[in-house]
Amino acid sequence: TSGTEYFVGHMMILIRTPDVDQENGNTPYPENADAVAYLRGKQRRFEFQFQGRLKKIPTGRLYFACELEQSIKLGMLQRAFVSAAMAFVKSTNPFFHYSIAGDPTTGEPPHMAFPFFAGMNRVVA
Repeated sequence: TSGTEYFVGHMMILIRTPDVDQENGNTPYPENADAVAYLRGKQRRFEFQFQGRLKKIPTGRLYFACELEQSIKLGMLQRAFVSAAMAFVKSTNPFFHYSIAGDPTTGEPPHMAFPFFAGMNRVVA
């Protein structure tokens, strides 16, 4: 469970592993069984699921955002890969905003964010 002054909840990340596509339907990793069964037959490579509640009613646009407390040290190749991945996401979602390193002069931490409506394809109440 995590939260802020506006939200409290849980997050689960499902990542497609190679055993999802095995013909026999079995996984050698029992801890993956639920995710494998859920993702089998779907094209998606990953899924984020959130369950929570708003502590305050929003008065403006609602955003999904993640931030780090400090920058991650990346080598040249790693930085190029992360930059390319973030640029790809931005090309598919023009509302996506990110900063890999943050801005130490303003205190802005490394982060990524987008308006809730622009990144969620399904909301279950």
